[in-house]
Amino acid sequence: MKGLSIFQRKGLFWLGVSALLIWHGPLSAAENVSAPELAEDAGRLEHLGERYRAAGDAAGLATVEKKLAGMKADRPSALLALGRLLRHEEKDAEAAQVLEQALALKPEDSETERELGPVYSNLGQYEKAARVMNDALRQRPQDYGLTVDLAECYLRMGRLEQAKAAFAQAKRINGRWARIRS
Repeated sequence: MKGLSIFQRKGLFWLGVSALLIWHGPLSAAENVSAPELAEDAGRLEHLGERYRAAGDAAGLATVEKKLAGMKADRPSALLALGRLLRHEEKDAEAAQVLEQALALKPEDSETERELGPVYSNLGQYEKAARVMNDALRQRPQDYGLTVDLAECYLRMGRLEQAKAAFAQAKRINGRWARIRS
């Protein structure tokens, strides 16, 4: 690439992008709705999802994951992925329903409980959140993020002593963590 002008480099870049689009087909936001509708089986949808992921198209990927979760409603991993997506989209009530379905299919799954606890907390259901997060921490005692989430939940509930203990546990898990204020 040395010796090429900036215009030549840009030309090569756009030539590469054009070749990629011709090879893989367009992945625009306008196709997010129609492309997954054309894919009728899970394998084709998963492949399409990988294409959206590679292209950095979050909206297309979200559409594919929602469709996949609907097709694989009996798979806790698909429901967990959909729950995470809904949580990311700040649709906590929907995320709670989906994550509860996943937990019903696979009870005591720490990964699902880890996602469900903060969702309950965001919904103001602090007792449920604390119970679910404590259940997850029994299986994942070194989970720093979950421990901090639990401490914040206790703060919101007004349980200062439990919050302080949870923050102290988080500090033990991650020794580099900043000083905890009393």
